Amino acid sequence: MKTNIFKHILGLLVLSIIFIGCTKDFEEINTNPNNPAFVPTVNLIGSAQRQLTDDIFDEWFSGRQSLLWSQFWAQRNYTEEDRFGIRQGTNNTYFRLIYSDLMDLQEIITIASDDTRRPDIEANYGDPDGQIAVANILKAYVFQLLASTYGDIPYEEALRAREDNPITSPKYSSQKVIFLDLFAKLRAAANYLEAYEGDQIFTSGDLMYNGDAEKWARFANSLRLKLAIRLSKVTDAELVAARQQAITEASDFAFESNDDNAQITYLGDGQSNAPMYEGFITARRNDMTVSANFVDLLKGINDTLNNKTNPFQGIQDPRLAIWVPLRGGVYRGMPYGLVNQYASALRGVTANLYTPVNIVIAADATVAWMDYAEVCFILSELNGWDQEWYERGVRASLERWGAEGIDEFIAALPPASEETVLTQKYIALYMNGYEAWAEYRRTGYPRSIIEVGERTGPTATGEIMTFQAIIGNAIARRLTYPVQEYTLNQANVEAAAAAIGGDEFSTRLIWDRP
Repeated sequence: MKTNIFKHILGLLVLSIIFIGCTKDFEEINTNPNNPAFVPTVNLIGSAQRQLTDDIFDEWFSGRQSLLWSQFWAQRNYTEEDRFGIRQGTNNTYFRLIYSDLMDLQEIITIASDDTRRPDIEANYGDPDGQIAVANILKAYVFQLLASTYGDIPYEEALRAREDNPITSPKYSSQKVIFLDLFAKLRAAANYLEAYEGDQIFTSGDLMYNGDAEKWARFANSLRLKLAIRLSKVTDAELVAARQQAITEASDFAFESNDDNAQITYLGDGQSNAPMYEGFITARRNDMTVSANFVDLLKGINDTLNNKTNPFQGIQDPRLAIWVPLRGGVYRGMPYGLVNQYASALRGVTANLYTPVNIVIAADATVAWMDYAEVCFILSELNGWDQEWYERGVRASLERWGAEGIDEFIAALPPASEETVLTQKYIALYMNGYEAWAEYRRTGYPRSIIEVGERTGPTATGEIMTFQAIIGNAIARRLTYPVQEYTLNQANVEAAAAAIGGDEFSTRLIWDRP
């Protein structure tokens, strides 16, 4: 696992409190008079942003799960995860850690809602109501990610372990309840922040927007659009109404440039290194690289093995040179889904993110939760595959990554259509594997994804293989609940599994319809 063992120990210690609970006497006995009863909200916001970014976009939860399932990456070693041989230890740990990280955001809401603390916040740390709004925006992002990964999850009763009557075995909420509440909370946050006339929501500590209320409002509205497009196939009347309200209200005040991107830039100074750097360089792992099918998509090459036409045939993407290192003078990715022996034999000739250090695993990398390009592609889809929004999305992604030849590339692209917009959206989501995987499940694009039973290769000896999953006969539609939940929260997780139609990789979520 990660080299930062202390972080895991701390996370598990916190989780033992969250899920086991402690008595009132224990808290009284262990109160340290030398520590403040409340941590300042400006400390909590930075801690939550950093820990969530570290945990969601790291080598394990991202590199060995979502970046593989979205087929941006393939394994050079230990290819079981490419083929859905999930490490339950990783699943257990990160389900717990992400809920643990969310506790900092919940603590901000608790402190900022406390009438005895609000004057102190106003005098020293910013605007308490704005801080509640920001905490709810960040919670909404994380909960939509969890709901889009697992389905029903602990929500209404989650994060209540520090209350006077703590809930240590939370019930699971339905996806409908979760999405409706996320729409409501994001709407309230956006409305408050759009009208805010003060200086800073947080006087310090905010790693994303430095307390800028307008940018937080734009992030809230951009998330509303993300939820609206995620639910594009739902027919439930309440969800349809909430979706339409979000589209109507949020479209004109979402991200308007890359300056609005919700992202964190690491310092790269040893104390603040980007999570992929920690996995690849600090931990000295080199197990993942860019997949061959993603490289061929960027090169404008057809998938002749599976008779799939590249919608950008003959057009080389300028991001190819940024994301894929040359190996032997050529761009060559790892064929996706090979068994270990065949993948290992190709290590010497496929792209290597480790040497030289690629931009996505640099110590001072910028990690984006959501960017302007994604919003542009959403608005293109919402407006009937609009050409202008399509081109804006492509341009925004190219500019974000520092590509050259932008005008020429855009001029060469085929016009906006369902396939071209969604495939360019997929490309722009590089390094955001969970979103790309969700979009493939929702839309079936890009066609470059290799499904179970399709052909992959060649191997080092020129053989063409068939992609065989370890579990299931198709790309996973969700991640199964952590095994540890069946020990710590058995009745509730079993009820959730029954409610969604079975705790299987093949179970479709409410928005995932053929």
